[in-house]
Amino acid sequence: MGSWTRRLSKRFPDAEITGIDISAERLAIARNRMGHRPNVKMIRMNGEALEFEDGSFDFVYSSHALEQMEAVIDQALAEIARVARGRVVLIEPVYELAGLAQRLYSRKQGYVRSLLRAIRKTDLTVVEMFVRGVQLNPLNQSTVIVLQKK
Repeated sequence: MGSWTRRLSKRFPDAEITGIDISAERLAIARNRMGHRPNVKMIRMNGEALEFEDGSFDFVYSSHALEQMEAVIDQALAEIARVARGRVVLIEPVYELAGLAQRLYSRKQGYVRSLLRAIRKTDLTVVEMFVRGVQLNPLNQSTVIVLQKK
């Protein structure tokens, strides 16, 4: 956690950036990686019950967080859609697009198997979707999904 937050804070130094994670340990790692960034807040919070007002964020992204939320994927995506005012970018494995090896790996890990179905239940629409070129783990390939509030 924290690498994309760090990149965004450098690229957009005047933006207010909020990172969340349910894990205090992961937040500590992220804070350590980032160092002091005056435009970044890191908050411990549950992704299925975001403590923000509707439409609080111009831009929302998730990178390999939703993959671990199989039991609550519909609620987690509904929360992302609720707090988003504009674009949403998801960098997540997509079971529905995966080959057999990645599907078996996802099942073994208990990862989300219905991300695209869950997206269709929200007021977000797919603008663009592509598999990332370079993958560190061929059994857990990431897809970039760019969404827009309807």
